[in-house]
Amino acid sequence: MRTTPPLLLATGLLLSFACQPIVIGNPYPTGAENHAAGGSAGASDGGNSNVAGAPGAGSTADAGEAGAGSPADAGAAGTAAGAAGTSGTGGAPPCLSGTLALHGHAASPQGAPIAGLSLELTGRATGTTKTDANGSYNFEHLCAGNYRLTPRCTGSALDVQLKADQTLDFPAWAGACELNPSSSRALIFVYDPLVPGSGGQPQRLSVTQAAELPEELVQKFGDALRAATNGHVRLGTANLTLVTEFPPLLGGYHDTAASYAACQTNANACSTAGADYAAISSAQQLCSTAVGVNADEIWLIGGAHFGFDALKPLQCPVTVDGVDTIKTFDVVGLSYGAGLAGFFADYQARSDQTLSQAFAAPAPELGASPYGLFTQVQSQTPGSKASGCGSLNIAPNALTAKRFDDARLSPSYCDAFLDYPLQGDPRPSAQPRNCEAWGCTELGYRRAWFSYLPKAKWLSQGGKLNDFWRYILHPEQRAALQPVSVNCSASYLPGWCEHVRDGLHGECNSSEWATPNERTGWVEYLYQPKQLVTQVLLYDRACAERVLSGHLEFSDGSPDQPFGALEDTGKEYLSVSFAPKLLSGLRVVIDDSDGVNPGFGEVSVSSAAP
Repeated sequence: MRTTPPLLLATGLLLSFACQPIVIGNPYPTGAENHAAGGSAGASDGGNSNVAGAPGAGSTADAGEAGAGSPADAGAAGTAAGAAGTSGTGGAPPCLSGTLALHGHAASPQGAPIAGLSLELTGRATGTTKTDANGSYNFEHLCAGNYRLTPRCTGSALDVQLKADQTLDFPAWAGACELNPSSSRALIFVYDPLVPGSGGQPQRLSVTQAAELPEELVQKFGDALRAATNGHVRLGTANLTLVTEFPPLLGGYHDTAASYAACQTNANACSTAGADYAAISSAQQLCSTAVGVNADEIWLIGGAHFGFDALKPLQCPVTVDGVDTIKTFDVVGLSYGAGLAGFFADYQARSDQTLSQAFAAPAPELGASPYGLFTQVQSQTPGSKASGCGSLNIAPNALTAKRFDDARLSPSYCDAFLDYPLQGDPRPSAQPRNCEAWGCTELGYRRAWFSYLPKAKWLSQGGKLNDFWRYILHPEQRAALQPVSVNCSASYLPGWCEHVRDGLHGECNSSEWATPNERTGWVEYLYQPKQLVTQVLLYDRACAERVLSGHLEFSDGSPDQPFGALEDTGKEYLSVSFAPKLLSGLRVVIDDSDGVNPGFGEVSVSSAAP
């Protein structure tokens, strides 16, 4: 295996086994976090049907969840509640009022307390609370058992085996939940072949290796990445399929249970061939399936020596409103053998490749590449006086690869990326740093690396996006920006974002942009060079959906400008005018809406004379 990715998955799934693909999860909309989707879109007035097959919003809680705990006021103890047979332990004896406590403190990497941080406790029982002004929290009346503590929007999910009162301090990152996150939905194929297990009975390879089930890792990784990025990155599952066979490798080679067992005992017996992506694409119908479930990317998850690359592009033909075009999907390779740290490592390798491509990173010299500065390591850069945030496998203070426990102090200017874009040369701001900044573990290092990746809006002076995640999650945005580029938060179908500027509107499902079952979303115009803008004309969709309110955001930092409900036939515009502004970007945000897939029929931006 050569690298790894992640995503969110519905729980409570039943698996059956056969030597063929088995569909485990059904598509559900990004943003329907921890809820099941169901229903379908209804017909709109006048016989115009809504987006075909659009899923309705669901509200069913996750399977295996314990009784809900009531939110506590900031600083108050959270009280957990649960009942036997309904909690995450799936059959633990009743424990409605225990005597144990879980408490601790949340602080930034610089040691500042994080106040008002929402915490969710799940497992033997569930509950919620918030940190007080000192960053402290407290859950009381707990029973012995397994729990997971999840800071909402900041920090990372933590597993706890509670046997006595326990203090659990953890690093967190200040910042509110993202209102307009970067989201991506993955089509996932888990290659977990059946091999002889104990007693000779067939078992999944991951089980024989005592690894976590891949679908559970997917869930855990999505939660952890969302926490590490302050809620900015939200990964969702378009579909997950379990394949109980070894993947085909180049040259026609195909492992068997016997040959793979020999590989595990003797590395010289392992095949060095890469995965045969053409054969996988044909067998799993990657293009048609990815387009059919409106996936943003494709994940191949497997064991060691399965030959999956960290990143492989797949170009698929798609038809948008009768026009043939090409959509590029990132095919991401992940391995379940090394657990959550391995998933983070693989996803970091994927991210490193995409960002190196987007920034065409040469030598990491100031001004040459922001990503080069981010990944700079002093020990690996002759003449450098400080490190950035570290590279794929070398921590900013380390002398050699994969020494994530190195206690050696070394100057780092990584904190400067928390206030991106950079305000001049970041090197004078360097402060001594060692492995204590990330807990001296590989998982801690990789989580921290992702937490520092810039996620600001608009463009840098060099015309690059200030949100590095848009390069990671969206292949089309790695290409050079056009003089006027349009982007959307997410689209119901590939290519629909371009409809906001095609001059056509007023017909349901024709030349419109729609969100994929999300109540909010945004359309963004980016300009190179900057342009004077003075007016925006907004047309609603001509379907049953209606934009009820929203606002404009401006790259020059001027105050947001709100707007009200749009005329709901899509034939009349709402004009939003303002004094001329010299902008590199303008964003139209939907704050509230009616219907399943709100959006715009047209967004017309007027430039002012210079």
